Amino acid sequence: MMVKCLNSRTDQYEALLELRNTPRQDPGLSPTQMMFGRETRSMLPLVQKKSPRKQKRDARKDCIKKSYDRSARIKLKLENSHPVYFRHKPDKPWRKGVVTESNDRNCIVTSTDSVQYKRNSEHIRPTSIPVQIRDKSPERTTVQEQPADTHVKDLIRGIPYQNRHAWNRRLHQLQDPGAK
Repeated sequence: MMVKCLNSRTDQYEALLELRNTPRQDPGLSPTQMMFGRETRSMLPLVQKKSPRKQKRDARKDCIKKSYDRSARIKLKLENSHPVYFRHKPDKPWRKGVVTESNDRNCIVTSTDSVQYKRNSEHIRPTSIPVQIRDKSPERTTVQEQPADTHVKDLIRGIPYQNRHAWNRRLHQLQDPGAK
C-alpha cells in the first residue's frame, strides 16, 4: 500500500487512516472501532449505522424502561382542601381525609376526626367524594362566661386524678392563708 501511495503521489497517512477505518468482514467492526470503541474521522463521508454492541445496549435500555413503566405512577399534584383517601396503618383500611399542606413528596392530611397525619404521596389516593371533617375540640369558655355561682371545687372535678392533689392543696391555701 505504501508503494502504491508513492507511485500515485498521495499521502500515505491518509491511506493508513482509511485502511484502519475500513470494517472487517468477520466482526463487522474496523480496527479503530475495536480499539477505541468508536469511529475516527476520515476523509470519506460515512453513513452512520449503529454498531451491534450499541444496538444490544439500546435494546436492553428499552427492556428496562418497559419493565419500569409497568409499575410507575404519575406524580400526584394535590392542592389544599383536596379530598383524598390515605393509608392510616399498613393492615388497616384506607381513611378519608383532606389535604392541608402539600409539597413534592409529602402531604399533611386531616382525617375526618380532625387529626392531622403526615403521609408520603405513595400512601395517598385522590378522590372526588367530598369529605366532612368533624371538629372534636371541646368548647372553650372564658372566666367571664362562667356562671357566678360555680364553685372552685366544681372546676376541680374536671381535672385528671394525678393533678387533683396539687389543686386541693392550692384550694386549702386560698381558703386558709395561715396553712402551708
